[in-house]
Amino acid sequence: MKSLARSFDSFDAHLTRFSARHAVSLLRVSVGVVFLWFGILKFFPGLSPAQDLATRTIAALTFGAIPGSVSAPLLAALETTIGVGLVSGRYLRATLLLLLFQMAGTVTPLVLFPNGRASC
Repeated sequence: MKSLARSFDSFDAHLTRFSARHAVSLLRVSVGVVFLWFGILKFFPGLSPAQDLATRTIAALTFGAIPGSVSAPLLAALETTIGVGLVSGRYLRATLLLLLFQMAGTVTPLVLFPNGRASC
């Protein structure tokens, strides 16, 4: 029984060291995969559950200057670029700037459409 306890303690110590060493990278890659996935979905009309809200939000923010047929591929490209940047770990400063811009747009519907209806 003590051998099992020692084995567990050894495994726990190894896992804790690994987590401490790689946690930020694993988190960055995980968030990158999510952005990549949601970005790719937006390239295909009707697959993303958030696409309609996103296009209406962009139309409201631009006072209709950017129609949904243009904003959907632009948002898809933005999210895919963020995903690739986070997964690859390259150009992280530029990627994080794009992420900040995108996240500001993500919370905008809460202000623009407080009743939950996005009628544009």
